[in-house]
Amino acid sequence: MFDDWANAVLYQLEALRLPCLFPYPCRSTTFVGKIQSHAGARTTNADSNELNKRLNTVIGSTISNWGVECTRFEVQTFKPANREVERQLELQMEAERNRRKQLLDTQAQINVAEGQKQRVILESEGHLEAKSNEADAHFKTVVREAEARQQQALMESSVIAQQVENIARSIAANKDDVRPEERQRALATLVDLKRLEQLRAISQSKSNSTYFFGDKSALGVSSDAFNVDYAQHVKASFENRRSRVEGAL
Repeated sequence: MFDDWANAVLYQLEALRLPCLFPYPCRSTTFVGKIQSHAGARTTNADSNELNKRLNTVIGSTISNWGVECTRFEVQTFKPANREVERQLELQMEAERNRRKQLLDTQAQINVAEGQKQRVILESEGHLEAKSNEADAHFKTVVREAEARQQQALMESSVIAQQVENIARSIAANKDDVRPEERQRALATLVDLKRLEQLRAISQSKSNSTYFFGDKSALGVSSDAFNVDYAQHVKASFENRRSRVEGAL
């Protein structure tokens, strides 16, 4: 029995020389296949450190029976078992690259569409805000112009009323008690003064083409009203009346 043990030990020691010089030349494919099936193709190609650690675990547990310990393994080349497997791996990697490319292209198109959407929304909001501001500005302008015209009309009417009241007091018999007919006469006098001012503006105009149209009988006056002397008489009477009114004001 002792001889059998001795022969077994001698066999193991002599057989140790070949694995040390050429470590697992035939079993490397089997070990890598086990690791690849466990970790996946992408892990094998991407992370060589993880692959080396797994090789150390798998091969180290096997060679410990030979009394040999190896602390590091390094994969220098990686090649599939045959051309068909290599082609399938290449197709798989190409499909993965195409899938990632399509995902990136789709995401890029989504980003572009989202950017265009936001641009259109912002432009429409800007146009809406501009139109709203223009409408508000126009509304405020119209309101202020209307208020200004109303205020101007109130002031002018107040001035005219004060002028009528002053004229009525100047021609009234009792200045403390002005009668309505005296106010009517004062208003007629003020209207005549305004008409006289307009006629003066017409007479002082640079244009000499001032005409009066219509039949004399339709005007309700006699032919004497169109004589020069009569016009001068009317003008003088208006001037005298205006001087009296201005003195009363």
